[in-house]
Amino acid sequence: MDKVAELCSWDKNLLYKFSELTLKRLSGISHLVRPLKIFQRLMDINVIKEVEKDKLIVEYASAVFHLGGELGPAYVDEVFEKTKDVDREYIKKLHLPLVSIEVRYEDIEDTRKQRIDCLSRAVYSLLSWWDDSGSFEDTVKIAFSAGQFQETIGTILHLYNLETRKLNRSIRLLPPLPMFMKSFSETLFEAMEESTKEAADGCVQEIYGTANDVRRH
Repeated sequence: MDKVAELCSWDKNLLYKFSELTLKRLSGISHLVRPLKIFQRLMDINVIKEVEKDKLIVEYASAVFHLGGELGPAYVDEVFEKTKDVDREYIKKLHLPLVSIEVRYEDIEDTRKQRIDCLSRAVYSLLSWWDDSGSFEDTVKIAFSAGQFQETIGTILHLYNLETRKLNRSIRLLPPLPMFMKSFSETLFEAMEESTKEAADGCVQEIYGTANDVRRH
């Protein structure tokens, strides 16, 4: 079994499910119908970027694990610098009229580094317990209690939400988009936070079983 591929696949499914939940919430808000049509392409590409960034983090964490290394500040700094390459590729692919992006890393550095550290430690923990014959789901149940896994997923998604919110200052818009941006960005953050709980709860129930089963773990 390719454990890195399994981890990346699970993370990708989580991020796409999370994005679907967020868009569903936003589409139900009447005054956001127009700005949502404008910004949805930006949001879709942002999810693709996040999947690639998480893949990079998982691969780095796995390499450190197999080399017997530590997930210290130097590791986080190195991975943070590598994530900038993902950002650059993302911006190259972004062809939206009236929109330009120049990432202000001073706004997002601390949040992104926290997320790199959190995701990397989760990967390290899973690999520490993962028997070659075991499944991802069985390994999660060995490495984490239901509450711990729920908190870990919630933290990883919450830090993604915070970074997305802080990235708003990196986006430059031409009229008429600026009039929508402030209210849309705050509503987007609220929808993402609500979807975080739903996504984390769904992950826990998928692995640990029903709500009653979760409470017993």
